[in-house]
Order: sequence, then C-alpha cells, then structure tokens
Amino acid sequence: MASQAREKGVENSILRNVAITIGLIILLIVFAAYLYNVETGDMQEAVMKAVSLVIHTNTTPSVNSSWFFIISIIGGILSIYIIFTIISLFYGGVLRKNMQEGNKMKKIKTMKDHIIICGGGRVGESVAEELKKAKKPFLIIEKDSSRAKDLEEKYLVMADNALEKSVLKQASIEKAKTILCCLDSDGNNLLLAVTAKDMNSRIEVIAKVDDASIVDKLRAMGINKVILPAVIGGKRMAEEVLKSTAPPPMVSVAKKPGMP
Repeated sequence: MASQAREKGVENSILRNVAITIGLIILLIVFAAYLYNVETGDMQEAVMKAVSLVIHTNTTPSVNSSWFFIISIIGGILSIYIIFTIISLFYGGVLRKNMQEGNKMKKIKTMKDHIIICGGGRVGESVAEELKKAKKPFLIIEKDSSRAKDLEEKYLVMADNALEKSVLKQASIEKAKTILCCLDSDGNNLLLAVTAKDMNSRIEVIAKVDDASIVDKLRAMGINKVILPAVIGGKRMAEEVLKSTAPPPMVSVAKKPGMP
C-alpha cells in the first residue's frame, strides 16, 4: 500500500507539472497575440496567428520579429513535453503493471518446497495469515480478480483459475511441497486434488470439503489430509460450551495446627 501511495503521489506531481505547462502555453499565446495585435490591429486575427505559432501549426510568423521566433521555440518545447508526458502516463501504468507481474512470476518460478493455497476465501486467507506468521514460503491462486487485488496487498497472489494445469505449472507445482484445496465447492476441490497429484506425485494434498460422505473417497484417491471446517468448528464450539458450563474447581484450604 505504501508503494501504491508513492506511485499515486508521483502521478499527481506529474499532472501538476502538465497543468503548469499548459498555463505557460496560454501565457505565450496571450503574449504573441499582443505582439500580433500591435502590428496588425486585428485582435481576432492576432489570436489565431498566436495559437498557430505557439502550438506549431504555423512556424513562419507573418511579422518579422525575434520575439516570434523565441515564442515559437518555447511553445514547441512545451507542447512536446505535454504530449510526451501524457503518453508516458497512459502507457506507464500499463508498463508498470506488466513489470510488476513479470517480477512476481519470476519470484514464483524460483520458489521451491513452497505451499500453494488454491482459493483466497475466508479459509484460504486464514491459512495464509498463519503461514505468513510462521514465515513459510507460499502463494495464493484466486480466480476472482477483485478478491485477488485485495489479497495482493499482503500476500503473493496469482489472479487465475487454479483448476487449469497451465496455471498450476506457473505456480511451480512440480517443486511445491504442499497444495491446499480451498475452492468454493467439494467437486472443484476433488478435481484440483486429482490434478495436483497427477502433476506432482510427491506433493502433499490437503483438501477442504463440506460433505463428510466423500472423505473416504478422497483418502482412497491418495489425498493426504481432508479437512471439514464445519466439523472442526462444531467441535470447537462444543468445547467452549463445556468450558462455560463446567463447575468451578474445588479449592482445598490447609488448616493450621490447633485450628477448629
């Protein structure tokens, strides 16, 4: 976020410079119009000639004066500066984005024994928070572009479809240690788990499912671990309930000799 703020500040500074340059061009036009009007006495014609001279649609002044030559040169420089700056701002954003994407993919390509989190929902983000605290190498693959953009502020994220083999290959799945299947449905998680095992037989696959009836099926297919968030959450809630309803512990008081 800090880098984005700096980039925004740079862009605002450039836009201010463009506004100042446009102001200078207007002043040049006013000055040239004044000089033309002194020579010709026709203000309308003087303004038209001044605009043509400053923005270089006509570089040959009808009145012979060194002032007009200087105005023409300065106007040409300022006009080129504005055009170049606008083009830079337009293409700079695209170029910067492409460079950032290239650097990110280069970093992913060099990763080894990392963890791939497929799905940046609540479960995926919770896992990412813990992995970040533990300083483990990982990346997130999230299909939803707006969600991926939010996650990019804190994590290494690929905004793409984790069910596509080409995407998993870009995530260096052949060198990954573990893949977490945290997609939006059991069917997608099942498909992802099978695909991951097919691409890297040594990878540890941890799949999130909501339907307990398919757990045995997943394990039979070689899935290392199957997590049921609803069951885990239910057990956790039960533990809290039991803690709150448990009787207070008995406290024994040792009596001193001679006390009744």
